[in-house]
Amino acid sequence: MICVDGGSGLLASLPTAYPGIAVRRCWAHKIRNVLNKVRKTDHPAVKAGLHAIMNAATRRKAQVAARRFAGRVVYSGLALHDGVSSGVTEQAACGGGGSATFEVKSR
Repeated sequence: MICVDGGSGLLASLPTAYPGIAVRRCWAHKIRNVLNKVRKTDHPAVKAGLHAIMNAATRRKAQVAARRFAGRVVYSGLALHDGVSSGVTEQAACGGGGSATFEVKSR
């Protein structure tokens, strides 16, 4: 398995250099990109939610944490559900299209 930051050059070369290798997105980059889309006051809650997913002991616990996170975060006006179990939606995790925003719902 190789962990990447999302740069298109590396991703494009991997199938040639390492055919069949599993590719995962770097959590540090995912979190950083998501936090760039969140109000500063929401950073602690969003970061804690993403860390709960990332640090879960099992896949099942990560999915539970992801659903909890998705229930509290709004992405571009829609509840964040699709793809959250792999660490937020790919668009959000990769920096998304410029107008993407996140908002934390109050408990």
